[in-house]
Amino acid sequence: MAGTSIDLSGRIAIVTGGSRGIGASIARGLAAAGADVTIADLPQRQADSTRTLALIEESGGVARALNVDVTDPDRLRNAVSRTVADKGRLDIMFNNAGVIVRSSALDLTPEQWDLVHNVNLKGVFFGCQAAAREMVKTGGGKIVNTASELAFVVPKSRQSATYISSKHGVVGLTRTLAVEWAQYGIRVNGIAPGPTNTDMMASTVSNPERLAATVAEIPAGRMVETQDLVGAALFLASDLSAMVTGHIIPVDGGRVLR
Repeated sequence: MAGTSIDLSGRIAIVTGGSRGIGASIARGLAAAGADVTIADLPQRQADSTRTLALIEESGGVARALNVDVTDPDRLRNAVSRTVADKGRLDIMFNNAGVIVRSSALDLTPEQWDLVHNVNLKGVFFGCQAAAREMVKTGGGKIVNTASELAFVVPKSRQSATYISSKHGVVGLTRTLAVEWAQYGIRVNGIAPGPTNTDMMASTVSNPERLAATVAEIPAGRMVETQDLVGAALFLASDLSAMVTGHIIPVDGGRVLR
């Protein structure tokens, strides 16, 4: 991991969906900046969590993993409670876990709708709530939610009504909670990744025509890499953003400007 001038030494952080992809890079970035990181992810992602933990520890960072299904508010609350019991407080909550279902809106099923919204929106809200309840007790903290550039622009090729609507919800939720919880010293912000080279985009990356069409929409001329998101995440998790709340930072190479 590249070095950083942001110092999060002594901060306690949780990253949901932190075992791989964007979440893993965020977890590694927070740890490289000095934070004590808990990776919260599904039990079936244990192997991924173990690999990410090893990378953090090899770099001198401190981390652990907890099995969490973000669609279950009780498990989210338990993860936060266990972290606070072990570490004494919670300073940073990064709600990153997400899922996508690609389907024509005409063919979308109730089960597909519920799956995506339960992970992407319900999971974010109850992660925010569980974290905020602890942060209120200690005078504040930082909550960062992973939204998407698709909350601001909808490419014609997308068949993701349920994903896009869930990410619109994350944006609205982030802004609402920022206003409600500012009085407690809690800052709530988000990042909006553009097309990112993760498993979620594997079908695009592996298809030369689709990849070329996607990159053509990005002024910076390439896909987003997970490491590209770390700078914005660290800024929002640090004291540098003490007066920043309710904002969503696009990290998309300028795609939302097209």
